[in-house]
Amino acid sequence: MAGPGGIYVSPLGRARETAAIALPGTPAVVDPRLAEIDTGAWEGRLKSELPKGASDLETYAAAPGGEGLDALMIRVRNFADGLRGPSIVVAHGLWGQVLRGLAQGMAFEEMGAQENGQGCVYHLEDGRERRIGSATAE
Repeated sequence: MAGPGGIYVSPLGRARETAAIALPGTPAVVDPRLAEIDTGAWEGRLKSELPKGASDLETYAAAPGGEGLDALMIRVRNFADGLRGPSIVVAHGLWGQVLRGLAQGMAFEEMGAQENGQGCVYHLEDGRERRIGSATAE
């Protein structure tokens, strides 16, 4: 880690694999706060089997026995408040929607309505977002 920021990655396999591909040989801090939302009783179920909410964020936040939106927002805010400089964060889609929404002062409904691109980078600075690279909706 160089400077006041850092490189942080979710403990989940897919994010760790992405970090290894995107940043080969670069040390990163594995932080459990970067894990995707806990979906409780819906863990391992297909998206097509779940009730449809206004957004994926709304759907998964309503999972029985899951983490819920309030707890997810607290976890994301706790992580973000601890950042002390420019950082690279490799996490997950819904987690990222919450981070991006908090950084831009969005309401919950707006957070879930954001694109949830794959294969791109979301650059956040001074309450603004810029997408870098191609994004395909998940």
